[in-house]
Amino acid sequence: WLKNNLWFGVLLGIPISAIFMYGIHLLIKQYDGALWPSRIIGFSIGTAVYAIMAYYWFDEEITTKTTICLFLSVLIILVQVFWKE
Repeated sequence: WLKNNLWFGVLLGIPISAIFMYGIHLLIKQYDGALWPSRIIGFSIGTAVYAIMAYYWFDEEITTKTTICLFLSVLIILVQVFWKE
């Protein structure tokens, strides 16, 4: 459907980008101005989302290596959220 309605996807990019930037702003505020936690959390979430979408849309197999990487991504997020300095 999106292939036939390209401009719908293009126009959705504007509010999605604004929401993303506001979310990063909130993360940076949460971590007292530190930029790295938001970068690391975003990377870990991106890794998980990519693995799920590759499985769903491209029938990419979730191997043991991918499962371990997903587990490590979750572990990284937990460290960032719960380890207070």
